[in-house]
Amino acid sequence: MLSRVGQTFSSRLRLLRRREFLRVWSKGKKHHTRHFIIVMQERESGPTRLGVTVSKKVGGAVVRNRVKRLLREYFRIHYDHLPPSLDLSIIAKRGASRVEYKAVCEELRVLIDRTATKTPCSKDLS
Repeated sequence: MLSRVGQTFSSRLRLLRRREFLRVWSKGKKHHTRHFIIVMQERESGPTRLGVTVSKKVGGAVVRNRVKRLLREYFRIHYDHLPPSLDLSIIAKRGASRVEYKAVCEELRVLIDRTATKTPCSKDLS
């Protein structure tokens, strides 16, 4: 579970190694949205983890980091609504550089719709 006090995003909640990403991409279920490709794979045990890929096609370093921050924020806020033992890999498409937080919520709601109960996305971080 994530700490709400410091809004931490520890390394145990991240996909860090290339082989972890490759396993998710090869064995996971893919879902496409307007700005993202979402790949989900269930594991035997452990916490739900997130991996984010934002290539230079999306934009420069500042733009890529912004997109990554928006995705991590969505993951932190909605973590409790996702099932345990799930690996998520989110790949940003070219148009992701112009996306607002509210649009991220609407597009990534597929994670919750396909895995758990629905939750409102009222926080606006623009």
